[in-house]
This record gives sequence, C-alpha cells and structure tokens, in this order.
Amino acid sequence: MLYILFMSPSAFLYAQEKKITSTETSIKLAAWQVPDKNVAVPEQKDIPKEKDNGKPKKDEEVKTGWNFNIFLGGGQASSKSNDDNDKADSLTQEKPSSARNQLIPAGELNIRTGSDRMQRLPYAPVYSLQLGGIGPFELGYSYIYQDYDDRDLEEVRTDIYGAPVTDSERSDLKRTGAVTDYSISTGLPVYQQEEEKSMVLILGGYNVQEYNASGKSEAYKHPGYNLGVRTAFSPFSLMLQYMWGVRQYEKENPVFRKKRKDAATTQMMMAEYELNSTFSLAVRVIQNNVDSNINFYDAESQIVMAGVSMTF
Repeated sequence: MLYILFMSPSAFLYAQEKKITSTETSIKLAAWQVPDKNVAVPEQKDIPKEKDNGKPKKDEEVKTGWNFNIFLGGGQASSKSNDDNDKADSLTQEKPSSARNQLIPAGELNIRTGSDRMQRLPYAPVYSLQLGGIGPFELGYSYIYQDYDDRDLEEVRTDIYGAPVTDSERSDLKRTGAVTDYSISTGLPVYQQEEEKSMVLILGGYNVQEYNASGKSEAYKHPGYNLGVRTAFSPFSLMLQYMWGVRQYEKENPVFRKKRKDAATTQMMMAEYELNSTFSLAVRVIQNNVDSNINFYDAESQIVMAGVSMTF
C-alpha cells in the first residue's frame, strides 16, 4: 500500500481589488507497486527453486522506498469577471481582462511499498492493491482559507432599482471563509509496455467542495466529476483532464433576490519532458469557466505555467 502526503506551501497573493490569503494542505492515499532501485533483480529464469518445508520460497520481497517530487515554476493568469468591487459601476457591465504573474510552488512526498520485480514506468501505477479490478485508488483532502478585503462593497453603484441593501443583507455578501475539498479518484490502464516505458491510463474521479463563507449567500456546496487520460512515451508524458460540476449556494442573494447556481467547468493540460532520472521540464495550462443563473457572476480564467519538476 502507498501513502502519499502532499503538502503545498502557504501561498500569499495580494491584488489591488481584493486581498486573498490562502493556506492549502492536501493528503492523498493510494495503492502502487514499485521496485527498490538499490536492489539488483535477476531474470526470472535465474531464480533458484529453493524449498522450505516442502514449499517453494517466494521469489519476491516487499521493500519500502522513499520518493520526493517538487515542481517549481512561474505562470501567468488572466481572468474576466465582475469581482472587482471598486471598479464595477454596473451589474450588467462586462469587465476587461486583467493579468498578473506569480510564482506557484508545489511539493509531493511519496512513501511507497512494493515489489522488487516490477519496473517503474513514468506515472504508471501497477498493482499491489486492486479494488474491484479498476486500478489505483486515491483519496484526497485540501483546505484553503480566503480573506477578502470587502471594504469597497458598500460603495458599489448598481443599475438595479429597488430598496437599498440592509446591513444584515450586506453581511450575507461577505466572502471570507474556508474552502474544503474531498476527492476520490481512480485510473484504468488500457495500454502498458514496460520495455518501452510507455502507457495509456484513463482517469476518473468525484469530489465535493464546500465553501464556508461568512456571508451565507456566498457559501456553497459543489459536487464535481472529472475524466481524463494520461499517456507516457518516454521521455514525454501528457495528461488531459476535464472537470465539471454545479455549485449550489445556501441563501438567496440579497441584491438579485434569488439563490445563485453556477455551472463550473475546468479543462487542464499538463506536459512533461524527462531530462534525466531527476529533472523534468513541465508545462501546465488550465482554463476555467463559470456559467451562472445570475449573469453578473459569469466568469472565465486562464493559467499558463512552466517550470522544472525534480524527483529524488
């Protein structure tokens, strides 16, 4: 059984329109089988058929190995939304895109137990534990705290006629709060060639994200699904993934007088080129879209990252 501990350093981001302070920690559990690199493995035909009490001895031993992987790179993010409180002077006006550059750190620590006799493929799980024969099984958890600066909220002018928002209703629009995410995922190998270090893996998963915002008209529960494919033909590897789901908000929005509901989708592409057993070049592209039943909350964003992945 493999225990993967994923920890991302605290990330601090400050924008002119709003302040976001987030801390994220993820824990993942999965099942893999990999070799101990320090043990020479003879061919099957060279293994003597020793016996112990009349029974053949096992020709495989379970080893425990450590693996650490870290990705470090820079990226550019651009977005289009009506989220800029100190700029939005109309609830029907589409805001221009804004772009910024930021450093995106990430790290992953793997503790693996498996068989000496299996050859490790790039990104390819092989079986030490099977669940219904569908391949590797992974559980995930993440926590992010967001602190928004909403001081300009009460100064926003709108084109909507009606009674002004009360103090109580204004508090329902506060966005500061924690986002927790629980996920389960699996993969199904459809092609695998050890000698060529190549494989094709179909990915699938389900997650539930909860945003416990202090303003209940901003708090939501978001069940989501994902499908994807991961390929590796050494030294290249590529992953394509599509995620979709619907965010259901807890309380009626006091400005628009209806409960918000967002259809959210994400498309992601990740490509890597292995330089050697330690270093790889990596490129990641992410596209997010939100289609809300309240047009004001429609949004889209793009993120492009490039960097170096190191495994040792």
